[in-house]
Amino acid sequence: SGDGPFTIPLANFQMDGNAGKLVVDGADLTLNNFTNSTANYSGSDILIDNAGSLKFAHTGSADQIWLSNQTNITFGASGGGTFNTGNSSESGLNFVNNSTTKFITTGGAANYISGTNGFNLHGQNITFDVAKGTAADGNDLIVSARLWNNHGIIKDGAGTMVLTATNSNFRGNVTINAGKVIASTNSSLGAVQNGKSVFVNDGAELSIGAQDVFANAHSNNAVQFVVDGGKISNAGAVYNYLQNTTFKDGAELHAVDGNAVWKAFKLHNVNVLRNDDGSAAAPVRFTSAPNSPNAVIGFGDITGNIANGTSTLNIQDITSANASVSDDLPDLIISGIVADPTINTNTKETRPTAVKKTGNGMLELTAANTFTGQVTVSEGVLRLSGDALAVKAPIALEANGTLDLNAAEGTEKAFSGRVTGTGRTVKSGTGTLTLNTANGFEASSLNVSAGRANIVGTLSGDLAIADGASFSPGDGIGTLAVNGDFTVGDGAQLVFEFGEDASDLLVIGSEGTLDISEDAVLELLFSDADPSKTYTLIEAEGGLGEYADAEFWTDLLTTAADTNWQLQVVGNTLQAVFGASDSVPEPATWALLVLGAAGLFIVRKKRV
Repeated sequence: SGDGPFTIPLANFQMDGNAGKLVVDGADLTLNNFTNSTANYSGSDILIDNAGSLKFAHTGSADQIWLSNQTNITFGASGGGTFNTGNSSESGLNFVNNSTTKFITTGGAANYISGTNGFNLHGQNITFDVAKGTAADGNDLIVSARLWNNHGIIKDGAGTMVLTATNSNFRGNVTINAGKVIASTNSSLGAVQNGKSVFVNDGAELSIGAQDVFANAHSNNAVQFVVDGGKISNAGAVYNYLQNTTFKDGAELHAVDGNAVWKAFKLHNVNVLRNDDGSAAAPVRFTSAPNSPNAVIGFGDITGNIANGTSTLNIQDITSANASVSDDLPDLIISGIVADPTINTNTKETRPTAVKKTGNGMLELTAANTFTGQVTVSEGVLRLSGDALAVKAPIALEANGTLDLNAAEGTEKAFSGRVTGTGRTVKSGTGTLTLNTANGFEASSLNVSAGRANIVGTLSGDLAIADGASFSPGDGIGTLAVNGDFTVGDGAQLVFEFGEDASDLLVIGSEGTLDISEDAVLELLFSDADPSKTYTLIEAEGGLGEYADAEFWTDLLTTAADTNWQLQVVGNTLQAVFGASDSVPEPATWALLVLGAAGLFIVRKKRV
């Protein structure tokens, strides 16, 4: 103890590993290897307290200092201690970890592990058990000693550990079980190596504070990231490439900022997997800081142009209680902005990269994304909600793929993206969606499951309106052609608007059939309707079949006061005409809404 320095020849230093302990209390102690060969520190625990310092020194280039027989190095509760592995630029120097060494901090001021000798992880992993302390910047243990060789490091404890060395020859795994690890320097997480993995477990965080935190990071021989309930974030204007990532049970990827050219993250091949025991899990999230234009992610390999041109997002249904039964909850939610990846740092050229969604889970996009590469939904569901409905990327639906267009309660959204393929589409959410098919909309079916859908253009497949949902052809007054079957369920609403020159028109192709529930609701909105005109509401090129009876359509309305408008069936069309007939009973709640100088009459069946 005391504040003076003291040096001991390490060759003569031996303690009983079961009972002995070296205590450095407020002093500077140097253990010096004078042998110009291997010296052994065997077994005894070390306590560094009250800002004490323990240093290992050497005399020759061939020195090796071995930690053996499981050594625990503890920093006392006051903190401020230093463990110095020694400094040398001489080749051949090793500070060899040959046992299950553990560094433990117990609070107080920041502690330091320093020295250019660093740790040769030759024999075993090193564990850092870091408690929360009192450092103003929140950094509890700063490790500037370099790490190298094939074994790994393990981070336990709720505190924060910072890696500041360039560990370009560190080939072991990194396991973060608790607290935070900040990788603050290029190559601080080591080299890209076959079989190397970074594990970020439940409640833990890896903060990437430098660009290219792996040596030779621009290699397709990439590190495997497994984020099991933990979080990966970045800090500052940095970019990193993450290939072959696995996320589980509430894991998060968060972009705080990014490089002005390369942005925050580029991802290639992402897996979202169920818990190992098969239990239901919380959804995985990719998020970004608001008002940060560079906090953007992209998909693609390091050049943005690999042989097959596709990054795969394999998303299992992780939120369902039963792995064999899919639910309607998202499994990966990307609320951060996705953009086309940069492929040339000089020209700042970007290139669209194709993305393929596999697995039976749901991917939900919510941001105003700018990426333009094709998205192929091979399995499961791609849900677009919020600002993501203004998608720029073409979407291809394979037979087992579904596109879900979601308009939340109280919102009015529009979708005009290009859709191709043989999968199905769904309009969900209780809000209103205007769907314009001008850019092409090919799918086997569209099911309006909730809310209202205003659809204009042409649908190549079937259209179904579910109980409680509402449908209108056109955006305002317009026309929709359906080349498949048209189905209207119990309680579903059909809304037709009338103007001076035309009304909404629904055209059913020659191969399509009608299936209209007698408990459906027909709603007619007259605004500046011209009594001299006949308005065609439905045209069935293959005929109206069993619905070729005006009385059926009239029964979808209810009795009301006289209005002089009536429905009629002429050939394969349903029409509305003006006349004195009372054959079109109106709802008991005929409503007159005045819009400026124009009257808007609403005819509809009352809910019972």
